[in-house]
Amino acid sequence: MKELEIPGPSPGDRACAIVRALLSAIPYAGGAAVELFTALIAPPLESRRQEWMKNVGEILQELQDSKGLSIDQLRDDKGFIDTVLHASNIALRTSQDEKRHILLNAIVNTALQHEPDESLRQIFLEIIDVSTVWHLRILKLFQDPKKWAETNKKPFPAWDTHWPLYYVLEHAYPELSDKGPLYEYIWKDLESMKLIEYADFTDPKSSTELFSKRTSYFGDQFLSFIEVPV
Repeated sequence: MKELEIPGPSPGDRACAIVRALLSAIPYAGGAAVELFTALIAPPLESRRQEWMKNVGEILQELQDSKGLSIDQLRDDKGFIDTVLHASNIALRTSQDEKRHILLNAIVNTALQHEPDESLRQIFLEIIDVSTVWHLRILKLFQDPKKWAETNKKPFPAWDTHWPLYYVLEHAYPELSDKGPLYEYIWKDLESMKLIEYADFTDPKSSTELFSKRTSYFGDQFLSFIEVPV
């Protein structure tokens, strides 16, 4: 893959060097502190960088082979380069495979020109950066609960009376059943980011309302940006 050479030192590497320099300036403990930092952080950081750039190179090579994507054109596409650099910076700061996977999807969508407006791309990448995997899972669930159930082979019970909305979430993800404060916080976050329409999580709703779409148009755009293109 000569056309897809792995880039040199990233901003994360430069940040590591800066921290090393600052630690070296600490009187008496500087040298030991630097060695400790180097031993703990530098190897994982380099390993993470190499793995990420290998993944980016492989996905672009695949697009070149299957879609006829022009690597030469991508080199001259400033918007694409911006997306790769932004996504790479986020990827180096997370160990969560799920987030790194959606960052790769964002790069693919940008390369295939399925991306939204450049400003939206930057906003969406920032949303990925500040979100947990639970933000992303909950958002996808409430885009279409019934479709989610079909895709994940996890049908919902035949609720025939009024139930609060969080029943849908706790059935989909039982591990959240005793984490009300967590998912309520995330729900408010999604509302504040305009990704979902307002809905009281505890207010009883009819069976029809329980499975209604909750994502906003903005939320649908975001999900389209981070999902595998069809």
